[in-house]
Amino acid sequence: MTSGARPGADLLGAALRPLKVAKYYAEGDELRRLRMRRDELRKFIRRSTPIVVREDRGINYVLDLRDDSEVTLWIWFYGRYEEPLLARAAACLTADGRGERPLEGKTFLDVGANIGTASLCALVRQGAARAVLFEPHPSNLRLLRMNLAANDLTDRGTVCATAVSDAAGEVTFEESTDNIGDHRVRDTSATAAGALGEEHRTTITVPAVTLDEGLSGAGVDPADVGLVWVDVQGHETHVLDGAADLLKTGAPWCVEFWPYGLDRAGALTRFIDTAKEHFSHAWDLGLPEGYELDVPTPAGRRIELTELESLAASIPAAEQSTNLLLVPKS
Repeated sequence: MTSGARPGADLLGAALRPLKVAKYYAEGDELRRLRMRRDELRKFIRRSTPIVVREDRGINYVLDLRDDSEVTLWIWFYGRYEEPLLARAAACLTADGRGERPLEGKTFLDVGANIGTASLCALVRQGAARAVLFEPHPSNLRLLRMNLAANDLTDRGTVCATAVSDAAGEVTFEESTDNIGDHRVRDTSATAAGALGEEHRTTITVPAVTLDEGLSGAGVDPADVGLVWVDVQGHETHVLDGAADLLKTGAPWCVEFWPYGLDRAGALTRFIDTAKEHFSHAWDLGLPEGYELDVPTPAGRRIELTELESLAASIPAAEQSTNLLLVPKS
C-alpha cells in the first residue's frame, strides 16, 4: 500500500456509488433518466442475449449490446443514430434545387458502412432504390448483413466486403477496442505517436478497391448515384482520389470532416484542394445528434470551400469532427 492511502477507501467508494448514482438520476432531466434506465437494461440483457433488435418506426436495428460505442448506445437509447444527419443532408440538397426527395429512386453509396445504419435510413426513409455498402471489418459485416435481412432489404442492398482507398490491393486496418465505428485504414507512413494511441492497436489485413472499381464490380451506373456517404476515419481523401469517374457525374458527397484524422493520414490539405476542384460549396451539417427527429431550418450552415481551412482550425481537438455535404459544380 502506498503512503497516505486510507484502508477501506475502495470499499467505502463502492458502498457510496449507488447513492451517487441515485442522486445523479434524481437531479437529471427526463432525457438523462431515460438514458440511465435504458443503460441498466442494456447491461442486464447483454449478460445472456447480447444480440438484440431495436425497432424504431419501422426500421429494425440489429445490435451487439457488448459494444459500448456511440453507434450502439445512441440506437439503443434513442432508436436512431444517422437518420437525423441524413435528413439534414437531404434537406440541404432540396434547398439547392435537387427536389423534395433528392434520393428518391437513386443509388446510395455507403463507404465505411459500419453496421448499415445510414443505408437503412436511405432505403426506408429517403426512398433510395438501392444501396451499395462498403465495409471491411468482419464483425461489422456480420451485423450489417443481419440488418439488411432484418428489414427485408437484402435484394436492395449490395454488400462489398472491402475497404475503399486510392488503389486496389490490400491495406492494413487498425481495430478499435471500444468503438466499432473507429476501425480505420492505417497510414503506414505515420511515424509519430497518435494523440489517441492508434499505434498500439491490433491490425488486420483487408482487401481494398477504388470507389470507381467498386461501382463497376457492383454493376452501378455512376449517373444513378444520388448521394455518396463517406465515414472512413481520416481516409476520405484517398476515397476521393480513387473516384475520378464518379466525380465527373455531379453526385453530392456527405463526408465526415475530421481534421486530426485527415492530417494524421497526411491528406488534410489534399482533401481541401480536391473539394475546391470538384465541388461548388458545402453545408456544415454538424454531428449525427441521434435523438433528434425534427429537421431544423436551416438544416445546415452553407459555407464556401475557401472556408475549409478556417473550419479545420476551429476543430482543434483530436476527438472533434463535423460532417460536410459537398455539392458539385453545375
